[in-house]
Amino acid sequence: MKINSIIISLVLKQFNERKLRSFLTILGISIGICALISLIMLSSALKSGVTGQLSRLDPDVILIAPKASLAGSSGGPSGFGGFTQADVDTVASVTQIVEVTPFLRATALFKYGREQIRYGVRGSKFESTSQFADFINMDIASGRYLSPNDKNSVNVGATFAKEAFDKELFVGSVIRINDDKYTIQGIFEREGDSNTDNIVVTNIADLRRTFDTNDAVTAISAKAATGADLDIVNERIIRALERKRGSEDFSTTTPAGIIETVNGLIGVVDLVVLSIALISLFVASLGITNSLFTSVFQRTKEIGTMKAIGARNSQILSVFLLESAVLGFTGGFAGILIGLLLASGFISGINLLGFIKLEFALSWGLMLNSIIFSTVLGIVAGMLPAIRASKLKPIDALRFE
Repeated sequence: MKINSIIISLVLKQFNERKLRSFLTILGISIGICALISLIMLSSALKSGVTGQLSRLDPDVILIAPKASLAGSSGGPSGFGGFTQADVDTVASVTQIVEVTPFLRATALFKYGREQIRYGVRGSKFESTSQFADFINMDIASGRYLSPNDKNSVNVGATFAKEAFDKELFVGSVIRINDDKYTIQGIFEREGDSNTDNIVVTNIADLRRTFDTNDAVTAISAKAATGADLDIVNERIIRALERKRGSEDFSTTTPAGIIETVNGLIGVVDLVVLSIALISLFVASLGITNSLFTSVFQRTKEIGTMKAIGARNSQILSVFLLESAVLGFTGGFAGILIGLLLASGFISGINLLGFIKLEFALSWGLMLNSIIFSTVLGIVAGMLPAIRASKLKPIDALRFE
């Protein structure tokens, strides 16, 4: 028991005498663990945020859009996209397609009072208020959802209503879109996402009339029958549109496909981040090894004294392994705290920008594994100098100058 207390006091004494070296060694480990914690948590938040956004889409839906290079080349005024109502009818004729919704998106001149801005507006076709509510998948804060019978009416996002103009918009406010008057029938609840909170949506027929076009379509949403094989239905849509258009100048995707692509991209980022963090930790482990080798060299005479008064090799080994374990544990603990602060800051910053809403979620498993990993790393890094110290002969050690 006495020897054990001596071992602990020796370890604490070394930390006190070598503050700067210990601090630099701990810093190296904490940087690596900080990178792991902050970036893995940020990556996890991004994955859940993107998945949450896309989960709002019906899993049986196939999204069809013209290829980016062709946007604005046909099917209406520049900026509308490359589809027409004939393409919508072609998709609707495909076997196992039960519902087709055309979309129209354009940039228009908005006017309210004496102010005017250029802003995006979307139009969609819907047969009932409930169908529109299901499609838009946003709660109404004030007013009501659009109905098929509404003429020149819009629903707008919370941020648009509050910030688009100097004067706040309310239900019943009248704005001009390309000189046509539109009445705000409803304002959506704030979602915390810039895309949805700034949305302006109307009936596609009204938007076509405002832009003086009969059948312009930007994109098409096709819903497959429940239980249908989405891959097969997707192939049918591609073949049908190829026959009608004469070329594959469009692309199709599904919510699951988008999620898979995004997760793949984030996975690559995770791999790069992990590699950088592991390199940092490897360098830090070399720092621990170097620090303990120096400590063994400086404390050779002290080790000889300990052995002369009866300390066993295993007890000498324990002194240095405990020292390296404390370095690893402390570095890991500090890295976790800094990593959590950084992750929280990044997530809060992204939420303030409003591009996507992320949630900060503590991962106890990740933190526990990180602290175990850093401690074990410290022990492994200190193993070689600890073994060397334990094998010193008392007589040689006491004679060392």
